[in-house]
Amino acid sequence: MRRFWLTVAAVVLLAPVAHGQNVSAPLPVNSIPLPAIVQKASNSSSGSVSSLVKAFPNNNVAGNSIVVVCGVGNGTAPTISDTPANAYKQAAQVANGTAFNVAVFVATNIAAGANSVTVNNGGTTASIAMEIYEVSGLITTSTTAALDSTSTNISGAATTSPAVTAAPLLPNELSFVAFGLGTAAQTITVAAPYANATAPPNQLPTDLLVPVKLWERPARSPASGGDDFVEMADLSDHGGLPSRPQGATLGVWEWRADGLYFLGATQDTQVRIRYQKTYPDLADATSNVLIRNAQEAIAYLAAAMASMARGSPLAEKWDQAGDDALEDLIVRATQREQQAVRRRRPYSSRRGYVWL
Repeated sequence: MRRFWLTVAAVVLLAPVAHGQNVSAPLPVNSIPLPAIVQKASNSSSGSVSSLVKAFPNNNVAGNSIVVVCGVGNGTAPTISDTPANAYKQAAQVANGTAFNVAVFVATNIAAGANSVTVNNGGTTASIAMEIYEVSGLITTSTTAALDSTSTNISGAATTSPAVTAAPLLPNELSFVAFGLGTAAQTITVAAPYANATAPPNQLPTDLLVPVKLWERPARSPASGGDDFVEMADLSDHGGLPSRPQGATLGVWEWRADGLYFLGATQDTQVRIRYQKTYPDLADATSNVLIRNAQEAIAYLAAAMASMARGSPLAEKWDQAGDDALEDLIVRATQREQQAVRRRRPYSSRRGYVWL
């Protein structure tokens, strides 16, 4: 005999600060704050109650946000309060008749200090379950600004949950889902392809040594085709970034203190980068060596380090052999480069400076 359960579900997408608040000074790409869950806690009642309380394990940080995900065993929306009296906004709420309802609440720019969050039952006493999250990196100008999109759905009688769809408008958004199941305690899992294996944007490549060129275009859905990438001007050796208001595009960039700096833009942009990369580490015997004919130099110097670690008198001999092999490698590479054809750089008193 198949069992059918009532279900409700709500999903909320929260926007990161990097896409909703302008900054007064240029920020490097690798310093843009990404949203992150700082701490979390959960609680559930053992029976019908009028309210349920849960404290954060650590003090809240001023300016962060709090997300409350809760479910109540009646059809009336609950309310949220906490110790420092932060203002909570109901981001999403859905009820399946009078059986139960789920909701997600958000408070931004919260006060610092110890905090206990209370879910207040809006109707008759009933069972309550709650999860609380402290989140950093969200838009703090207002709770409304931090909310990107929400969606809810219910199912009257089904063996699987209802689908809930919310399309993120910005990269790096956080998604919070409230799910209620009208039966005994069950394990709930999120089915594929929810998992996003795409590398997070707004981060420099880990193997970046120095950038060479950057291009940009407005960030749009791949289905719309998108615009062509336009090359950006490198001002690293030309006085650095100017002092001017943000425009629709980035336009210029500067490489400084191992970071890419921009003036910022009033719309989301995609950036493509060409850069010189570092060679990967040699982690084990299967690691690729990306330097041709480097076997001798690596072998001799590895033997020298092993001998030195064991106090062997051969350490100096292997070290010298490694230095010689490395010198031969450099000489051969230099000779190959000397035979390569080089285009004359376009500098002259008449032409002036020309971008390469």
